[in-house]
Amino acid sequence: VVIAGMGGLEMINILENAPCTFDNYIFLPHTKSHELRVYLKSRDIGIDKDFLIKESGKFYNLITCRISNKWNNARLYIGEDNVGLKVFLEYYAKRKAQILSLIEIEPTNKLRFESELAELEEIYNESIWDRKNII
Repeated sequence: VVIAGMGGLEMINILENAPCTFDNYIFLPHTKSHELRVYLKSRDIGIDKDFLIKESGKFYNLITCRISNKWNNARLYIGEDNVGLKVFLEYYAKRKAQILSLIEIEPTNKLRFESELAELEEIYNESIWDRKNII
């Protein structure tokens, strides 16, 4: 089953209200991929592949999973298969620049943006890849 073209929260809503389940899923969330991963983990649905793709200057997560797979505690935010990929480093740099710009443009939301930036920095700094072997 392929679920694409919407945010992760809407995908969760579809899964929650589906009259049946399937063994294999492919998700392509436009937003909230972290929340989708948290949901999948809470249902003990293991992820086969999870990586970023870039299309027309935008980044998307492609997540494939199976009900029969066990969760392996991969990074909920970036996805296990993004570890060491240049596309993740590009995403990180672009998102960081966006957040810093938003802090300047919307000072009333500074705390929210600083929190997101801190989370992004923590994920980058604690990442498990060997930076010498970036693909």
